[in-house]
Amino acid sequence: MVKLGTAARKHPPDPPVDAVVQNKTDSSISIQWSPPDSDRPVPIKGYIVEKRKIGTQTWQRCNAGENIISTEITVFNFTEEATYQFRISATNDFGQSPYLEVPGSFYLEPSAEITKGLVNSSAVSGEEFSISVELSAVCSGFWSLNGRLLRSGADYLITRSKNIHTLLIRVVTVEMNGAEVKFVGGGSQSSCIMSVKARPVRFTNKSDHLEVVTCSAQATAQLTAEVSDYDTQVAWMKNGREIKMGKKYEYLMNERKRILMVHNVTEEDVGVYECVLADDKLSMQLTLKDEPAKFLNKARGTMGMSSSLKGDLELSCEVSPASAVVVWRKDQVEITEDQRTTFVSKGTQRKVVIKSAKKSDEGHYSCETAADKVTFQVKIKETQAAAAFSNKESVQREVKATLSQKATLSCNVSD
Repeated sequence: MVKLGTAARKHPPDPPVDAVVQNKTDSSISIQWSPPDSDRPVPIKGYIVEKRKIGTQTWQRCNAGENIISTEITVFNFTEEATYQFRISATNDFGQSPYLEVPGSFYLEPSAEITKGLVNSSAVSGEEFSISVELSAVCSGFWSLNGRLLRSGADYLITRSKNIHTLLIRVVTVEMNGAEVKFVGGGSQSSCIMSVKARPVRFTNKSDHLEVVTCSAQATAQLTAEVSDYDTQVAWMKNGREIKMGKKYEYLMNERKRILMVHNVTEEDVGVYECVLADDKLSMQLTLKDEPAKFLNKARGTMGMSSSLKGDLELSCEVSPASAVVVWRKDQVEITEDQRTTFVSKGTQRKVVIKSAKKSDEGHYSCETAADKVTFQVKIKETQAAAAFSNKESVQREVKATLSQKATLSCNVSD
């Protein structure tokens, strides 16, 4: 009789059971499971835990070649942010069990340190404000203002470029003065205090080029500056001196516009004007239109002039612009300066003076520009002086003569 003995077969273990996630943070996950239900004669030596990024086929070991003795593991030190799946296998001396997949998928990212943190910063009320933080690894994060979580929208824009996170506040308000701005990400955080300054008043119509305002002579020029605040006062300057308002200059305010009116513009008004704020200024160039010279206060028809013999003959007129060149003529013949004739040009005034007028100076005179002229008809008066005795005395003179002799009476006249 032969005694038969059956040796126990040695098998790899069955897979673990009841895998659950005990805890999860942004950069770590804790998984727990139970040993296989079957009672195998060969004890389990350990467990292998693997991870895989969603969308890839490759599984990677989480425990780097070491067997896990316990039935739980905390996985961290992820090298890149992604959504991961996990699976677990049991091992013994005869092999490895099939895998048990952990239910679900999990978004995880690397741990990171702050390499460039937030610093206390100043912002201007009514303007944009931007602040950034730099991490040692690429991972997500979130921003808060005074403990309130911020999201991109009408008030804020949150962006990330690799490991640099940026918060943009679209419009800073006065209420944000002293607020705490905080960033949390990759297991690290950084914060700063934000101070808000009042917006400085500035010109809103200022450009890189000098504005040129062109005006006709004797017309009114309007120089306009626009400021950012309705209640702001400005000063108008010309040649480094503040302009005083009066008949010549008029100052108007219309909402945010500050307007300087320059009346009766002449060549003397041409130049650079400045509208000045405390921290800003706006320059404007006033020029005259390139118009044909014309005479001002011109009478209709020919002006009549008369002068006395032995007096000076003086003819005058006013022309615009002040730089205009004129020609004087008599009976259509150009007059030139000589010992008796002098030309005077002062501002817009033009004058010809002829000393000791004579009868021959009578005639038709004109002052002419290229496109205009004014005319004069000159008459010379003869002054007839009444004859006067030059040796007349205030008392009666007595001349004595002897009878029968000749007596002589004489007198002197002035002309």
